[in-house]
Amino acid sequence: MDLIVVLASFILILVFIKKGLDVGLTLFMASLFLIFLLKPMVFINVFFEVLSSYSTWYLILTSSLIAFLAELYRLTTLIRDLGLSVARVLRSPKLAIVITPAIIGLLPVAGGALMSAPIVEALSGILGFNSELAVYANVWFRHTIFLVYPLSSLMVTISALTGTSIESLIFMQFPTSLFMILIGYLITFHRRGGVHSSNMVLEKAKTPLWFSIMPLFISLVSAVFLRIFFGDFGMTLGVFLGVLTIIFICRIGFRSILKAASDRRVRNIAFTAFSTMLLQKTFTLTGASSILSNFLRGMGIPLMILEYFIPGVLGLFTGSPLTGIVLSLPIIGGFIDVSVKDISRVYISSYLFYIASPIHLCYVYTAQYFNSNLSRSYRYLIPSVLASLIFTIVLYSLT
Repeated sequence: MDLIVVLASFILILVFIKKGLDVGLTLFMASLFLIFLLKPMVFINVFFEVLSSYSTWYLILTSSLIAFLAELYRLTTLIRDLGLSVARVLRSPKLAIVITPAIIGLLPVAGGALMSAPIVEALSGILGFNSELAVYANVWFRHTIFLVYPLSSLMVTISALTGTSIESLIFMQFPTSLFMILIGYLITFHRRGGVHSSNMVLEKAKTPLWFSIMPLFISLVSAVFLRIFFGDFGMTLGVFLGVLTIIFICRIGFRSILKAASDRRVRNIAFTAFSTMLLQKTFTLTGASSILSNFLRGMGIPLMILEYFIPGVLGLFTGSPLTGIVLSLPIIGGFIDVSVKDISRVYISSYLFYIASPIHLCYVYTAQYFNSNLSRSYRYLIPSVLASLIFTIVLYSLT
C-alpha cells in the first residue's frame, strides 16, 4: 500500500505539471500528499526541518535574487541589448548564432528563449536556415551553458540539496557542455558553406556591450570571490551586488524595483525553492525514498541505468529538470552514498531530456515564434540529446 501511495505521488506530479500547474505548487501538494497518506505524525517535523535548515534559506535567497536580477534585465531591455551587442561584436553569423542564445541564457527566465529568438531570426536569414533549424539553434544553444553556469538556479538547487560544491559539479559536467556545443555546431552547419561577415546586418543595441554585461559580470566575479570568505552565502552576496549594479547604472526607480521584486516569476522561484526542500525532507522522513529504493532493488535494475533512466523520463514528461532531479536523488540515495559523478549523471540526464520535452516552455515559445510545428525540430533535437547522453555515459564509464 505504501508503494502505491509513493507511485501515486509521481503520477500526481506528472498530471499537475501537464495541466500547467506551477512547479512549486505541484511539489508542495505532492509533499502534503505523501505526508498525510504515509506518516501524518511527521507533519510538524518535516516543516520544522525545512524552515530551520541553512540550505533552505540559502536556496530561497539566492534563487530569488537571481530571478530578481533577471527581471530587472528584462524590464530595462538590457538583456536584448546584451544579445545584440554580442552578435555585432563577433561579426560572424555562425559564432553569433551559437553564442548569443547562450549569453542571453545567462539570465534563465521561463520561456526566455523568446529574448534571443529575434536575433536568431535575423541571423537565420543570413545563413539560409529554415524555421525548423532556427527553432533548434535557438533552443539548443541557449541551453548549452547551464551545466556549467554557477548562477543557474538549477545548479544552486543541486548544491543546496546534496551539499556538493558548485565548483565540483562544473568540473564534472564541463566536458558534456563542450560536447553539446560541438554536436550542435555540427548539426546546425552540416554541409553549409561559409557566410561572409559583411552580410551580417543587425539592429544596433542602445547600450554598448561593456555596459549591458556589467551587472552579470559583477555578479559572477564577486560571487566566486566572496565564496572564499562567506561560503555558500558568498554566492548570495555576489548576486546582490549585481542587483545593486543594475539598479544604479540604469537608474531604476523605486516603483520599478518594487514591480520586479513582486513579479510572479520571482515569487514562483522563491516558493519553488521552498517546495523543493520540503519534498526532499518529506521523502526522507516519511520513508518514501526507502520504499522506492527497495522496490527498484527487488527488480534487479542496474543502478547506472536508474541514474540515467529515471531522471530522464521525469525531465521529459514534466518539462522540468528540477522535478526530475529532486525526485530522482532520494531514490538513488537509497542505494548508495551518492558521489559527485552520481549527482552529475542524474543532473545531465534530467536536463538533456527536459530540453526536448514537448512542454518545455523555451521550445514551445520558440516554435510558436518561428511559426513551426513542434515536432519538426525533433530531427535535430533527438540526435543531439542522444549523442550528448551517450558521450556522458561513455566518459563517466571510462573515468
